[in-house]
Amino acid sequence: MWSSGVRIIRDHPWTGVGMGAMVRIYQHYREPDSPVDPKRRIGHLHNNIIQVAAERGLLGLTCWLWIWGAYGYQTWRIYERLEPKQRQAKALVVGSLASVIGFHIEGLFEHTFGDTEVITLLYFLMALPFVVQRACLSGQALDS
Repeated sequence: MWSSGVRIIRDHPWTGVGMGAMVRIYQHYREPDSPVDPKRRIGHLHNNIIQVAAERGLLGLTCWLWIWGAYGYQTWRIYERLEPKQRQAKALVVGSLASVIGFHIEGLFEHTFGDTEVITLLYFLMALPFVVQRACLSGQALDS
């Protein structure tokens, strides 16, 4: 699937084939010796980076990576601004960041954005550092 995805990227480098087009286009790029049933419709490439690049092109991949980098940078800044005594707040921020990193590590071997329940949980966890930041700025104590 990855080699098929790389060939898709080579043929459509800038804008990709379009979101959701993998089901339609994969059969044309499928490796002949692939163990996957040729009649089975494939909707993803088992790698988030290859999937995003194939669907949205290298321009889309660049934007996608920038968004995740910006999230990591902002989350780390929130963590650094917390006082050492705010242990619970720091734990929420670090836990959030660790969850996102784990999600992306898993995304090297699976299309983790394809599961609604998982992505919804990720978005919830991503929001935690910003909730912590707002609570700390307003003077609300997270530690009891």
